[in-house]
Amino acid sequence: MKNWNVWSVFTLLIALLTAAPIWAADDKPAAPAVLAISGIVKNPQRLTLEDLGRLQTVTVQANEVDRQGRFHGFFQHRAVPLKTLLDMAHIQKEASDFAKPIDVAIRVRDRQGRQVVLSWGEVYYSNPAEVTIALSADPVIPRHPGDKTQLATLQRRVGLPKLLLTGDFYTERYLEDVVSIEVMDLHPDIRIDRSARLYSDSFRIDGLVGKPLELKDLSRHPQIEVHKKLFGGSHGFRGLHRYRGVPLVKLLEQAGVQPDLEKAVLVSAPDGYRALFAMGELFLSPEGRRIIVATAKNGQSFKDFGGKFTMIVPDELTEDRDIQAVVRIEVVDLRQPGKLYIIGVGPGDTDLITLEALSALARVDVMAAPADIVKRFGHYLRGKENLFDPLQFIRGVYRRQQPDLPEEQLDEMLARLRAGEIKKLKEVLADGRSIAFMDWGDPMIYGSSRWVREYFNEDQIVTIPAMSSFNAANAVINRDITGTGSIIISGPEGLRQNELLLQAAAANGETMALFLAMWEFEKLVPLLQRYYDGQTPVALVYSAGIAGSEKLVRTNLNQAANQVRAESEKTLGLVYIGPRLVAEGMVE
Repeated sequence: MKNWNVWSVFTLLIALLTAAPIWAADDKPAAPAVLAISGIVKNPQRLTLEDLGRLQTVTVQANEVDRQGRFHGFFQHRAVPLKTLLDMAHIQKEASDFAKPIDVAIRVRDRQGRQVVLSWGEVYYSNPAEVTIALSADPVIPRHPGDKTQLATLQRRVGLPKLLLTGDFYTERYLEDVVSIEVMDLHPDIRIDRSARLYSDSFRIDGLVGKPLELKDLSRHPQIEVHKKLFGGSHGFRGLHRYRGVPLVKLLEQAGVQPDLEKAVLVSAPDGYRALFAMGELFLSPEGRRIIVATAKNGQSFKDFGGKFTMIVPDELTEDRDIQAVVRIEVVDLRQPGKLYIIGVGPGDTDLITLEALSALARVDVMAAPADIVKRFGHYLRGKENLFDPLQFIRGVYRRQQPDLPEEQLDEMLARLRAGEIKKLKEVLADGRSIAFMDWGDPMIYGSSRWVREYFNEDQIVTIPAMSSFNAANAVINRDITGTGSIIISGPEGLRQNELLLQAAAANGETMALFLAMWEFEKLVPLLQRYYDGQTPVALVYSAGIAGSEKLVRTNLNQAANQVRAESEKTLGLVYIGPRLVAEGMVE
């Protein structure tokens, strides 16, 4: 009894210590765990463990053993169904003639970049507690734990949030330190044709397979019998039926397919109806191994309608992923190479960032961003390393830091510094990770990303558009700027190199919007006065898009230089000039 009491106290102590994650100083994450949900969702989510704790949770126990028989612990988890989180994000497929989400994939990634694929069907057509995201993990310690290795495994740090799939016999798809969940519409080259005859006398297995197959007869393949309770959203319960056929896993193995957790299987019919199955769902789950290509129902071979082959998912709660008239089974890879995302975050306020930009921020692993962007958008960037500040490598900015450096030497030094930072970016991409190269405003309107683009191929770059300070400044001026003519966007150098454009704009009374002009506006005035009258209205807009700092100065060309000189801000400003600015009382 005495020994039992000692062990009970020890067990209680371990439970208390592991009730919340404990990290050694050198193992502590750089920032609080944040789980991002992005992709084809209307409401991207960024959830901390605290956020998850406010939701309805379930208790999930898992005895974690991988396919090599290695023990990874027995834990009791407090978890939120993944279905709950995806419902919060609101999955919405883009415009498509196939509205059902049963061909949608869900890619889950951990902090180290490891990723696994789930199917929409296995999340939504199973009980909610079978696919969850855990926010706590307590070890279940036996009274006599055996060797010290087992005890150490039970006492290990469990990375949270944690993906759990209790339907998987093996735990290869259990991910710890989950940082992102991306919902993906594969946009396969399959079109809905409701006039197509729903019949198949053969089907092919292709895509990423070792040996493509064309199958017309499954009679020589080992077959199994399964029972299914048919229930559909339209007609409800339609009876209990017996099916006989060949397990899909066996057919995939015959085609040389190895279980790859970043791949999926897309099954389709002649009319374009299709469903997606995750590779892990098929190979790691006992239920997945019961998914068959059926050749008979209730002892009778399929005839006429539906053809000879029907995909049957026997243990699913509905029949939505049962495919009549199977014509193709395609293995697809959801692994994506690392991308350089050039992301515009808008002109200032965080609420001006786009949903597309937020979705991209959730997908990337590291960033290259100015310090003020990191500070302002820190909520969306927690846990991501900032490689460098790209603004420091723009020639004009670097020149201001090195005012006395000869031109040739400045160019050589700047090229050397850029090369060092580009090497960092390329190493990240080569590792299969993605980068957020962040810029104020819109990246394609006087952005800071020009210099980095020349080092990468177009297929490595994804540009995420944003609101420009030009859009925000137009709102400050409060005028439909193109309603009464044209507007020309330029900068000081652009005007000097194309004086004929300036002359034509002035002659036609068009409006000019000048970026980066305040630093040298006094030098620019003589050029403007050659073509614009001195009384031509000018609007100076400062800090457009930054609440509480926006300022509009109404003046004319003769007085504009004095007004610019009186303001200390020289970077966050746009200059508008043109006779139409006076309309509707914009400029006095």
